Amino acid sequence: MLGAKGRFWNGLTRALVVTTLAVVTNGPALSGQAFDVRGVTRDTVLGNGLHVITARNSSLPLATIEIVVRGGALAQIEPEDEGLPHILEHMLFKSFDRSGRDWWAERTSEMNAAYNGTTGDERVTYYLTLPSDNVDDGLELLADLVRSPRFDEDILMAEKSVVLGELQRNASDPYFVANMFTDVTLWGPAFPRKNAIGNITTIMGATTERLEDHYARFYVPNNAAVIVTGNVDANDVFRSVSEHFAGWNRGSDAFEELPIPPIAPLFADTIFVIEADASDVTFSIRWLGPAGSQDREATYAAALFARLINLSTSGTQQRLVDTDLFSVVSAGYQHVNQVSAISLMARTTPDKLAVAARALRRELELLALENYFDEDDLSSAIKRLRLSRAEQQQTTSGLAHSLADAWSIAGTDYYLNYVERLEAQTPAAVRAHLDKYVYGRPRLATMLMSAPIIAANGALLGEVVSAWLTP
Repeated sequence: MLGAKGRFWNGLTRALVVTTLAVVTNGPALSGQAFDVRGVTRDTVLGNGLHVITARNSSLPLATIEIVVRGGALAQIEPEDEGLPHILEHMLFKSFDRSGRDWWAERTSEMNAAYNGTTGDERVTYYLTLPSDNVDDGLELLADLVRSPRFDEDILMAEKSVVLGELQRNASDPYFVANMFTDVTLWGPAFPRKNAIGNITTIMGATTERLEDHYARFYVPNNAAVIVTGNVDANDVFRSVSEHFAGWNRGSDAFEELPIPPIAPLFADTIFVIEADASDVTFSIRWLGPAGSQDREATYAAALFARLINLSTSGTQQRLVDTDLFSVVSAGYQHVNQVSAISLMARTTPDKLAVAARALRRELELLALENYFDEDDLSSAIKRLRLSRAEQQQTTSGLAHSLADAWSIAGTDYYLNYVERLEAQTPAAVRAHLDKYVYGRPRLATMLMSAPIIAANGALLGEVVSAWLTP
């Protein structure tokens, strides 16, 4: 056993079988140079509450049209809702099938359009990337998609089979299942509001009636935005959206009627050893991070912290990766409106388990030092984040996805002013973030390894991880 603060997990539970999100298809590149997105972005709100956002780049005759609906996992208030937004995303595309014909595929083919949909923590999206001359036709098609769904029992049964296939594929991935187990533990009772993918029980139990209720509650124009990026004229887009979405009637505010319960804090360190068919050893550490709705300034610091860790020149990489103790060390942070997670992942080989675990523990202790990073490190991290943003803007779809995420979480202004707010951060501000959310704060840690590795390390394993967990 691992001591009073630890628990030992031996084996992967099959109750955590889940499915992947839809694959995102990138549009063609726009240009090799970044542009000032603030100077080309226009937005308006229609009378029915629908937000319309455009960002013009005329480098190529292409455009991406994206509809984003606030919801996703955040809208899964009841246990039986878990995965419902994901199934609904599938259902909307299939609603176009008539008499054995795939009308959606036919229409998108006529427009030379690539399409997809995604379901995330706090939003659902549907998008087309197509020649900019076809934007009006694309807007008409997407308007039909989100306004006229057909909740047919046969379609639902077929889509359940598709989603169950995704569940089965993911069940064979030990890293995916281990991550889901970590999520269940980290979020506790709030896990359904973080699991956009769903699970077998709720997928099988989904009904057309529940889909209709969910659609009626969340698929209203005042809970959605239409985003068009690429070689487009804002006035033409506003006019086209006004025409094609005019009959979409405003609804009540679903999130006022269904307030989101708070996420419980972590009160103590917890560690699990997860047995899986893996040839290496993977450490995962997660902390509860800032909620964008409550501590927006900390979201910039959290993003910078992850980038500081990931810089190839960082002390973290030099001490842990350049010394060959670990093959990879990576930090992560995803900005969401509700409570987020800050993560650190490190992967090593079984022969280095003990020494690598101790080195990782020392690295966690170093986080408390004032000189863990300096002005130069912070400047490099800001440059890398600025470059990542520029790379996202090089495709019409990348820019549309970024605007959709930002709008659904914090509003368009958050995205437009992001780099400016990053550049305003100081080492002291990032340090304050570390003190508030990371250093000395309760954390959830897992070690993923095979049964033979666990058996070979025996008592040493418990000793190492117990010492590693408590600085």
